[in-house]
Amino acid sequence: MAQQHKRAFHARTIVLDPQADEEAQRARKVFSRFDQAMDGLEWLLARSPDRGMTLRIPGKDARIYVQSSGDLTGVPSLWVAYSFDEDQVVIMALRAV
Repeated sequence: MAQQHKRAFHARTIVLDPQADEEAQRARKVFSRFDQAMDGLEWLLARSPDRGMTLRIPGKDARIYVQSSGDLTGVPSLWVAYSFDEDQVVIMALRAV
């Protein structure tokens, strides 16, 4: 009989800094499917925050990640700068284009 391997699953909490939250509010008015794009980004970063490229900010461990939308109508590309630890991902900056 084949052995089953169990993987530990851990999803971090996503937190938006005030500046990122402000941009999210703006983007909701501009892009009809912003929330769908954001949900996907949050799902990914909560589970694999190491996906982003390391960003050199003195005194801070940060990363940048770009989620491209392709040519889907109403779905923006998202650029985020964030930091993370074992419990949460803090999105410090967000840009929807």
